[in-house]
Parts: sequence; C-alpha cells; structure tokens
Amino acid sequence: MELGEAIGEFTLNITSTTFSESLQEGTKINLGGTMSNGDNVIGTLTLRNDGPPTYETGKADWIGATTADDGEIASTTGRGYYYKTGPGEYRLRMLTQAATGDCAVVEGKVTSGHYSGVVFAW
Repeated sequence: MELGEAIGEFTLNITSTTFSESLQEGTKINLGGTMSNGDNVIGTLTLRNDGPPTYETGKADWIGATTADDGEIASTTGRGYYYKTGPGEYRLRMLTQAATGDCAVVEGKVTSGHYSGVVFAW
C-alpha cells in the first residue's frame, strides 16, 4: 500500500518495560522523546502475539500524547503489527488517530533502548 507524504520523524527512548505471562496483556514498553517538529511525546507501546511468546510477529498497540511548545496536548491511539528483523530489532507499522480525528501511518523500528520512525499522512 502506498503511503502519503512523510509529515514527521520521531525518536523515543524506552523508559521502562513491563512483561506479563498473559498473551492478552502483552509486553508494555513505556517511551518518551521528541518529534522532528519539536513536540514532546510520551506513551506506551504494547506488543502481543497469539501463539507461544516467541516475539517473532504479532499485534502492536499505542496510546500516548504529544505536547506542543504552546502547551497544547493531543492524545493518540494506534493499532498495527510488528515483526522481528534481527536480534533485538523489530519493525512496526500502525495506523494512528489523534483526538482531533487526524489519522496517520507510523512506520518504526524498535532496537535496544529506542523506538524511532516516520509518520506519514493518511
């Protein structure tokens, strides 16, 4: 599927991780960092899989918020998938929606300690 214009980039640091024995709860990764436009971002990325906990591929969910320089806060949610691309490296693609109703596609990569990627108009 062809994506729209790239409208931003982000780099987030992993601040903590919570593991669960339940496949439904998944692994929760708390993140914080900035967008290329200077907005601050905080949120939780949850990785789930339907089979044995191998973390090769599965579903990805996002809930978070951005804070602009003017203090405006916008919540976002997202849903998509992840897949393993190498030792300790995962690719993600998800459709996100802001509280304003704006939608975007996020393509990102999780590596040791970081989640970074590009946001595309949808």
